[in-house]
Amino acid sequence: MLDAWPTACEGGAIADGELWAIVAEGQVRTLLQPIVTLKSGTVVGYEALSRGPRGSRYEAPDNLFSASRRSNLLFSLERVCRRKALLAKNRFLGKEHRLFLNVDPQVIIEARHQADITKEVMSSLGISPSEVVLELTERTPINDYPGFARALEKYQKHGYQVAVDDVGAGYSNLRLVAEARPDFIKVDMSLVRGIDEDSTKQALLETLVSLAEKMKARVVAEGVEKAGEFETLMRLGVDSVQGYFVARPDETPPPVSEEAMSLLRRHRA
Repeated sequence: MLDAWPTACEGGAIADGELWAIVAEGQVRTLLQPIVTLKSGTVVGYEALSRGPRGSRYEAPDNLFSASRRSNLLFSLERVCRRKALLAKNRFLGKEHRLFLNVDPQVIIEARHQADITKEVMSSLGISPSEVVLELTERTPINDYPGFARALEKYQKHGYQVAVDDVGAGYSNLRLVAEARPDFIKVDMSLVRGIDEDSTKQALLETLVSLAEKMKARVVAEGVEKAGEFETLMRLGVDSVQGYFVARPDETPPPVSEEAMSLLRRHRA
């Protein structure tokens, strides 16, 4: 269940007391960052971003997740993060807003973790699977792609949509796109940063936009920080964007920046 805390370290590994308390007591904060469509300027959803306790050494997500992986607490931590994110969705977001929920592919594959995100649990929180996008993040490698594809298809049949994160960061992400057949292709920020001044990045993104059109998927550009990047992404036909230029993540849904809205209005005019 989403609200069940771990009773022992998975695999018998040892976690330090601070990390153990974070996982066992659910000391995780959920920040929400809007994803805005470039055609209408509407917020189509929010990505749930998990952070450790404010001011602690585990506040940064890289530290939190890498330490939990070393201590064999990754799945327990992800369970906590999903619960917090779904509670935030239930509290702050309407049914018209999708929640982009980060999920390790191994959670999809392994039967002992699948119950965490079943339709029954979602219903107990009053959230329909159609309101949730399972954002696949490769924190652990996929060793059985056919088994993963079969398991993921069960979620898709229940109404969940799927996004593949960090596309463009490596070969494995492209294979995940091929196997998952996602509804959203989220372009890694390494391809977005400085794209307004880099013709090679522009050509790569045009290729991803073309691929997405053939797959009937939508492209979301992550990590947008500058007006020039934002305008270039509009010109290249990207569907949606997220990043500090649009809005910084916050514990309550932040408004889209006036600068971004001004560019959107100018583009539509």
